[in-house]
Amino acid sequence: MKLNLPAYRTPSGGEGLSSHQDSNPLVVILPCTRMAPTHSIKFEFLKIQEGDIQRDAAIQRFEFTLDLAWKTIEVYLEKKGIACSSPKDCFRAAFKHGLLSYSESWLDFVDLRNQTSHTYRDDLARLTYLELPKVEIHIASLIEALEKSLLP
Repeated sequence: MKLNLPAYRTPSGGEGLSSHQDSNPLVVILPCTRMAPTHSIKFEFLKIQEGDIQRDAAIQRFEFTLDLAWKTIEVYLEKKGIACSSPKDCFRAAFKHGLLSYSESWLDFVDLRNQTSHTYRDDLARLTYLELPKVEIHIASLIEALEKSLLP
């Protein structure tokens, strides 16, 4: 999936997106109203490769990408006058208000993220790693829904 999005200014003043657009299969920049105009929320999913280091890095990316997803939903809904305060609460509100089609997977991802961020077990890491392609599909659908809602 290649998106033609304009470059953004990083906090240091450099160009952000243009240097990364071709190296990552899925990169989207979404504005966050709680941050200064020069900042953006960035969803990134790199190609998933095998090996313990790559697996652990992919799981770490899953954790912060899911955090960015629910926090972006929180900001989006807040602009519409809808309050949510936790990951599951925000995903449920996104279902209720039509931003996302209902999927129990989002709630399962939150549970999985909570487990992986507080406990390290090899069997849990393997299970999480196997779920990442499914997570990527759901993140892509969220990005698409937000783009339809936010971009002219």
